[in-house]
Amino acid sequence: MVHIVLVSGHLDDERLYRVLGELTDLATAARVEPELLLVIESNGGNCHSLRRFLECALADDRTRTALANAGVKIYNAQSAAAVIALSVGRYREMAAETAIGLHLPLLPVDMSLVDADDRLVEFKFESSRKTVEVVEEVMRRFGLDEPKLKSELHESGWLRLPAQECLKRGIVHRVFGEQDDGNSPEGHAERPAHSESASKTILISGTLTDQRLCTVLRELRALAAASSTPDGDVVLVIESSAGEIFSTMAFMEAVAQDELLRHLVERASVKIYEACFPAALIAFSWGAKRELAAAAKIQFSFGHLTLQMGNPNQLAVDGRLSAQLCKDWRRYRSAVMQLMDRLGLNRDSVLAAELYATERLTLTAEDCLRYGLVSSLF
Repeated sequence: MVHIVLVSGHLDDERLYRVLGELTDLATAARVEPELLLVIESNGGNCHSLRRFLECALADDRTRTALANAGVKIYNAQSAAAVIALSVGRYREMAAETAIGLHLPLLPVDMSLVDADDRLVEFKFESSRKTVEVVEEVMRRFGLDEPKLKSELHESGWLRLPAQECLKRGIVHRVFGEQDDGNSPEGHAERPAHSESASKTILISGTLTDQRLCTVLRELRALAAASSTPDGDVVLVIESSAGEIFSTMAFMEAVAQDELLRHLVERASVKIYEACFPAALIAFSWGAKRELAAAAKIQFSFGHLTLQMGNPNQLAVDGRLSAQLCKDWRRYRSAVMQLMDRLGLNRDSVLAAELYATERLTLTAEDCLRYGLVSSLF
């Protein structure tokens, strides 16, 4: 079994401590080194937190071995996230329309940090210098320490490598998405057996907009077209606290109207890090099995809108909402109500009263486990 761990958001001590805890729990519980797939979607974070995370993760033998043999699926990896993506793993794949971004740390200073000889105080300089060494070691490992690239990094602070460039250099073994041809260049390392799990793991994250959900829909369609995909192998990883209700409804209806896609999502496993509002509708409408982060909260809502004054497609001059907008909004509200019925939450008078009085319902992870909405917490 391949275990999936999400590395996302702003990578500070709290976020990386969560990732480290998940990795440690997996390594402790497994009788052999667990097979890992790291899913990465992050613009980076704190360089000191990054170094502490790598030092702790690589200090334990079993965790270090599991990370060395892991698969890495990169949706977005910038700065600290790029260092993690390139410091671990035996197999990597990367979204077609993104670029890995290596970044040297910024060093905010004031005069109190400069001594009489115009030198930065040792603790401030030394800490950042170690981060530079980590980045340069990653560059050496992948043959990126050629003068032109080093000059670009040191002059601008950034070295960005588009997906196709990463594929050409052997940094990643496959590019997925719109430009994916399904092949690895000749000379690349053989894909490990568990790398198939990367293709069957789909991230639904961030603010759920038309653009974001169209990307997810493309991934689902590519997966459905793969004749080798068996039932029950797909994993949907969800981390989202906001989204557009009409975009979400259009996305879910597009999936429901396609028999192959519907077959995939109904039998999928769903791993939930966070699911609020439209994401909660997706997370609990789909999947044969769900697991939920122990610290997470789930929030259902009838939806809210931000209307553009002067737009006749939304709001008439007399304050009346447009007929199409009202129709779409009622469809979304109806979908939430039907889900409440299917999950059995409407049978609890307290929960039903909260939802209908406030138009939102908040559940803790323990609540979700008790009501049978998820099979386990992690």
